Amino acid sequence: MNSFISVLSFQTSSCSGENLAGGLLAISEDKVWFKTSDLKLEIAQMLCGKPYKTELEQIIQLIQNHINNPTETTPQVFSFEYLSYLNRYSKGVLQFSTPKPVGMPIDEVIFEMLYKQFIGEQPLIAA
Repeated sequence: MNSFISVLSFQTSSCSGENLAGGLLAISEDKVWFKTSDLKLEIAQMLCGKPYKTELEQIIQLIQNHINNPTETTPQVFSFEYLSYLNRYSKGVLQFSTPKPVGMPIDEVIFEMLYKQFIGEQPLIAA
């Protein structure tokens, strides 16, 4: 199994298809990395309201629980094929990008570098 990543987006407008890149999922042979942006969650709340943020947080918690408490289905849930399926058919508040192969082994340092590149977290500056 090769390492791959999927960007998680928070859909902020179903009419226009507008999304915020709000999290990153990285999978290697022996580990799953997952991180979401609190800043992007706050922006999503500003755009869509508190109930929207609550729904996103519940979905994110389900993913985190699956990572922290693996079951016999965990390898299938975090497979390239299943994430490709989610990319095609998940049209709700949380969406998954097409899984992208990573041409190197993933560790904490590589994951943080990828997270900064794909998600980034610039502080909000009041005008």
